[in-house]
Amino acid sequence: MGAYITRRLLQAILIVLLVSIVIFIIIRLLPGDPIEMLVAQNITAENPDELVAFIKHEMKLDLPVWQQYFTWLWGAVRGDLGLSILYRYDIGQELANRLPVTLSLGLTAFVLGFVLGTLLGVIAAIKRGSWIDSLVTVMANIGITAPAFWVGIILIYILGMHLGILPIYGYTPIYKDVVMSIKQAIMPVFILSLYPVATAARLTRSSVLEVVNEDYIRTAWAKGLSQKVIILRHVLKNALMPVVTLQGLLLRNIVGGSIIVESIFVIPGMGQLLVDSMLAHDYTVVQSVMLVMSVVVVITNLIVDIAYGWLDPRIQYE
Repeated sequence: MGAYITRRLLQAILIVLLVSIVIFIIIRLLPGDPIEMLVAQNITAENPDELVAFIKHEMKLDLPVWQQYFTWLWGAVRGDLGLSILYRYDIGQELANRLPVTLSLGLTAFVLGFVLGTLLGVIAAIKRGSWIDSLVTVMANIGITAPAFWVGIILIYILGMHLGILPIYGYTPIYKDVVMSIKQAIMPVFILSLYPVATAARLTRSSVLEVVNEDYIRTAWAKGLSQKVIILRHVLKNALMPVVTLQGLLLRNIVGGSIIVESIFVIPGMGQLLVDSMLAHDYTVVQSVMLVMSVVVVITNLIVDIAYGWLDPRIQYE
């Protein structure tokens, strides 16, 4: 087990390095120079060419590309992600301020998706062929196919503008105003959890229906065990394997999936920061945000791999 985790950690480090190289190169291949755009907006500049050269030298952007990459990478390893080209703020500090906002919404939606989706899937499988099964199946299909931006616009129009019961934008920390924080989080969390709930419900239903036909389940019934014991102790644990795999893939959406939702509801999280920075061609911010998202994806994949051993002891780490 220890050797497997060590090997996976080394693989994760290699993947992050490769991703950082790809991000660094792609960002610099994008059209437009943010420093020239910044200087062009400064109509009082007497010598714009000298000002461009000065800013590039100050931010070490006049170095060869490979030196820029290793300077940025070494700084990222030490927790120094540099400064924003356009607004001159510390990127690491800005990410530290925005990451809790994204995590608070994303983690809530993830837990809600896993718990509620699994529960609905188990109920639909137990009540197979009933109206409950049909309702869960239909709602799951709608949740999978409905675009997030479309659902967001509909909710804003109905709940925010027409009924006026929920705010349509903004974010308030829960320690400042509990009621307003909950109201502002309802629609974003609902949209973020819609797809995880739907996919978990469908996959759990299929897995449970497959497991209940196994011989050891029929043996448990023959022993006279209660339905609750059979479902919780035998069926659910074995049926959760594919569900955990799916949730591991969706775990990355805690950070990456918030881009659309944060843009719709004007939430000051990492997704909104990424969109604003891309529109402004502030590539020092863009590459740092994308690097953090990549690290989150790699870590979640490692957690899912390790979780397999707990769910299924038959899996051997070699």
